[in-house]
Amino acid sequence: EINAFASTERDQYGWCDADWLRYCRDKAAGDLNLPPAAKGAIDKGHMGMQLADFVNLPEATAAGLDRACMLAIRLYSSSVHVNINRFLRVGCSTERPHPYPALIIHLMEAFTKLRDAKAKAVEPPSAEATGESDAATKVRHPSAWGLLKGLNKLKLIK
Repeated sequence: EINAFASTERDQYGWCDADWLRYCRDKAAGDLNLPPAAKGAIDKGHMGMQLADFVNLPEATAAGLDRACMLAIRLYSSSVHVNINRFLRVGCSTERPHPYPALIIHLMEAFTKLRDAKAKAVEPPSAEATGESDAATKVRHPSAWGLLKGLNKLKLIK
């Protein structure tokens, strides 16, 4: 999709979306030919990692992210987000489809899986498990309880 769309817009590093695709998919993190001011700003703390290494991070495996989901996240964290968001803001239709539909699908899947994994990780123990009343559990785990309450209010969880 990215190669087919062939965006010629360049970001502050002189890269277009296709350059970011090649980097995120095929190169090791930090293996960039960027201006000195940009060195270390991109992929900080992940130097030398390949896409497979990102897929194998504990957070990614806990969420069940596959290679396509991780590539979508990596691309969204680059300047490719400009074209992703631009077309979502303007609105897409059958007459004017998003140039990266599969990328959007994988990105949504990745965000959903990460959200679900995070909600499970912070879910407060039940009153039955702790032997406490519901009120005591809510007091003991306020941030987790608040997160779950907020997600439920937004209809992001059942």
